[in-house]
Amino acid sequence: MPGLSMSRRGFLKAAALVGAAAAVSNVTPAKGLAEEAIHFTLKEDGDTKVIRTACRGCGKFECGVLVTVKNGRAIKIEGDPSYPGGMGNCCAKSQASLQAAYHPMRLTYPMKRTTPKGENPCWERITWEEAIETACAKFDEIQAKYGGAALAFFGGTSRIYAMSGMSAMAYLYDSPNAVSPGQVCKGPRTQVTAMTSGNGNEMYFVENIWKPNVWVQWGSGIEVSNYDDPGRVAVDNANGADAYINIDARMSNLAKEAASRDNGYYLGPRPGTDSAIALAWTKMAIDEELYDDWYVKRWTNCSFLVCEEMEPTGVTDEEYKIVGLVGTTPAKRTYTTALLKECDVDPAQLPWDVEGDGDPHRFIVWDAANQRFTYLDSATGLWEGEGAFKPKYVPGSEWYMQAAQYEPSNNELQEKSLWDMYEWEEAKGQMVHSQRPGIADEFLPDPDDMPTVEGCSYPTDPALYSDDIPEITLKDGSTVKLRTVFEHFYDNCAEWTPEAAEETTGVKAQLIADAFHAYAHRYDPASGTFNGAINFAVTHEHTGNGMKVIHTMEALDAIMGNMDVPGGHRGNTPCASVNTDQTSRVTGQFLRVGDKNRVTDPEQAKRAMRKPYQSGDATTVYRAMKTGEPYRIYGGLTQAGGILNQTNILEAFEGVKNMEFFVDANLWEDAISSLADILLPEQHWMEIPGCTRIAQGSNGFYGAHIHCIEAPGEARYGIDWVADWYKQKGVPFWTTRTDGGDEWEMGDFLRDKAVQSTGMTWAEYADKFEREGWYDARVTNPNGFGCCRRFMTGWLCKPFEGRPGFKTNTSRHEIWVTDFENKMRDVVEQCTGQPYGTKYALPYYTEPKSSPNGGNGYVEVQGNNPDNPNAEKIKGYTFDKYPYIASTGRRIPVYFHTEHRQLPWCREVWPVPRMEINPKDAADLGLENGDWAWIETPFGKIRQNVDVNACVGEGRVNLEHSWWFPELDQPGHGFELSGCNCLVDSFAQCEGKGAPQLRGYLVNIYKATPENSPFNNPVPCGNDGTEIITSADDPRLKEWAPTYEGRE
Repeated sequence: MPGLSMSRRGFLKAAALVGAAAAVSNVTPAKGLAEEAIHFTLKEDGDTKVIRTACRGCGKFECGVLVTVKNGRAIKIEGDPSYPGGMGNCCAKSQASLQAAYHPMRLTYPMKRTTPKGENPCWERITWEEAIETACAKFDEIQAKYGGAALAFFGGTSRIYAMSGMSAMAYLYDSPNAVSPGQVCKGPRTQVTAMTSGNGNEMYFVENIWKPNVWVQWGSGIEVSNYDDPGRVAVDNANGADAYINIDARMSNLAKEAASRDNGYYLGPRPGTDSAIALAWTKMAIDEELYDDWYVKRWTNCSFLVCEEMEPTGVTDEEYKIVGLVGTTPAKRTYTTALLKECDVDPAQLPWDVEGDGDPHRFIVWDAANQRFTYLDSATGLWEGEGAFKPKYVPGSEWYMQAAQYEPSNNELQEKSLWDMYEWEEAKGQMVHSQRPGIADEFLPDPDDMPTVEGCSYPTDPALYSDDIPEITLKDGSTVKLRTVFEHFYDNCAEWTPEAAEETTGVKAQLIADAFHAYAHRYDPASGTFNGAINFAVTHEHTGNGMKVIHTMEALDAIMGNMDVPGGHRGNTPCASVNTDQTSRVTGQFLRVGDKNRVTDPEQAKRAMRKPYQSGDATTVYRAMKTGEPYRIYGGLTQAGGILNQTNILEAFEGVKNMEFFVDANLWEDAISSLADILLPEQHWMEIPGCTRIAQGSNGFYGAHIHCIEAPGEARYGIDWVADWYKQKGVPFWTTRTDGGDEWEMGDFLRDKAVQSTGMTWAEYADKFEREGWYDARVTNPNGFGCCRRFMTGWLCKPFEGRPGFKTNTSRHEIWVTDFENKMRDVVEQCTGQPYGTKYALPYYTEPKSSPNGGNGYVEVQGNNPDNPNAEKIKGYTFDKYPYIASTGRRIPVYFHTEHRQLPWCREVWPVPRMEINPKDAADLGLENGDWAWIETPFGKIRQNVDVNACVGEGRVNLEHSWWFPELDQPGHGFELSGCNCLVDSFAQCEGKGAPQLRGYLVNIYKATPENSPFNNPVPCGNDGTEIITSADDPRLKEWAPTYEGRE
């Protein structure tokens, strides 16, 4: 079979296609790589076989790929043309996995350090038994002396699939200090939408695969990063949409398309000010009455009444169930709210019989049609006058509920199926068809009517304005005049005219207005089909105000009705389930933990270094490692290099250096590995024995990672050695196993548990996947994903409860977020020094903490805050001293965060970190292409290579993140030379999630010269003066050529 292997030339071609496809005007959609792969089929021919699997070349979207293996060696990776979710996409990072798997720097055996920490390490090979025994004994010692909280656990987002270190190991030692990359990557989005639309089905993901007519890409470079969707889908959507809107501080490849095409709109705001545009759009939507009246009134809490004059009331220790990595678990919730409820009001004021002290679940609303008060019951999800709810099903899908008859915890057949447990009703609506081939049709229920309460003349009409709402008497005898959530929300938008947004963001007012009307145009006013939704992405999580920025965008899409409609916000993909509660473990994340899925020692749980919505806050943990405040972290473990990924990484490195004992599980030694006491060799994604996987986001497909090649030496799958560690400590991994089997068994036992909800064994699941391709949840789960508007049908809340609405405190899509109201009430705002009160409950504008105007008080307040360790540095952190705004985190076609800097194919394409700077600014600073420039803040100083480029506006630069230099043989491998996270104020954090400001901060820039550079060399050098690799012809790249030995 000649011509199967991937050549260097082929890789370079792929990299160029991925990086530049969108920059070519009038590019034909869905061509190129997808078509080139079409003739490859799944088959075995003598010593050659083609294996269908999922890629893990990056950590953002597992694209379907075909791996060609000849004589046991992987020789080619290409897109799977049978996978509509990726359109046959296979990017440069995926193809470079060939070099990653066979890299000569791969760890093949456990190693222990033989030199003092801080020095360049020397390693000695040891056995797995010695590695586990030594590490377990040291961790046990630390736990016994100082408690489990004195251990910290870290995870990354790529390279190692199971990522068990930050969860299963943290639970093993009852440590609440698991530092997740989710704090700065999806965490803020997840948290906002978990509170607005329900924990377990966070609705931030957008069904981009549907190919909407209006496509809004806001702060995401999907075309080169495969972020939440494959890049090929992004390019196809941009080229096929009737209107394409791109909002990004940096003009990316696709942003150039938006700026140059008809019905295209590119908006380039000052970094971190995006919510000014979102609020301006919201104001226009309300002023022009373009919002979705049905959704706003019936399914949000916009009509609820706010009573800040009373002491908030609510519920205490209310029992409910949540769905986590290991299935359904019981929980309790306590909350109070200023939203008016039956229990707050004098019963004589209400036109219905009130029992006892009144029900705290009945939220009071004014019925404008019948001029009376009415209520929404959050316990049932029903309005006053609605009869008992019957869950609904797509016509012809009765078979699905009849097959759902298993108890997930023990996989036992139950007496009643899901069909038998409820009285069902056939949904009324229509099937709708995607414009993209290969995507199954979806069922769209018709909007339902509000009820007519007995004795009333008209259907209930929840009032959004309070003009006609009479005063009401509270239980304490006071009389109050109340306003609606909708009015309070509008108050926060009222000042944001397009002109005001222009003053803050720098985007022209007319462009803001024109782009809004393109976004707001309804292609099908009755359904919203093909209108899509806002793709708000990781950019906004890095601005130091992430949760609030995201809240403004999410609330905008909510009032526009873009929730759970085709092409809209649809949340995670739920696979088919034969369980009566509709839970499923078909996700790679299930492999992180056993049955112990939480910290069980209450004393250790109290010691969590947390933010309101983050258990292990990176900034606080790193400070504790370094200084011992509030207490010392003595030991830690990481997988996938998950430390140098957020906050100020200089502080992180110093913190790890200060720990007594540190374990790193990795593919190779990276920037943090040089501080490890023990290295554990992990398997590459082509080597793992197998794993289930749901494609990230609302893509709708799920499949598997299939074993392709043997691992080198004694490299192991992460979850397997985690089980060994549990066994060494004497703690069962499977505490609920009842068949008398091994309590630490992995392999197919684990994978069978993962696919239990499909009704198949792992062998059956994997075989079907190999033969037939990816599973489409629209087909296999016709009601849980093949049907939209699941808040109407009872299929949105998990575990399945057979009730309408959302899994929120109010059962509605919350614009006024009651959980924010509770958790943030007493939290002190960094920019004012005052508690939030109820302010955080609603979307509003927040300025980035590092900004030209001092962060609206951040510099003044925090510069004089004796409790802020960075106070003295913050005082001088002003625009006159640091006159440029640095955006960071641009997506690079051949890299993924810290990944691939030692892969020759990738480093040839992109050898050095680049600082993009506007031509005018470059001229002012005397900088030319290829120069090196110093970039500094009070917190750090780095160099990057100058790229004079008009894609960034005047007064701004764009820096590349996560750079380290494997070619430098020294501790840290030179991460401090060019890594832009060295510049970060680690305490400029989103008050809710703790995500620090990694983008949009102030910097000073000047040319690197021999006179102001170490070793009289503007090029970054190692400690001994060795230059980094700067060109594709550097002979050191040849030292990283693949090696194939050691896999017998």
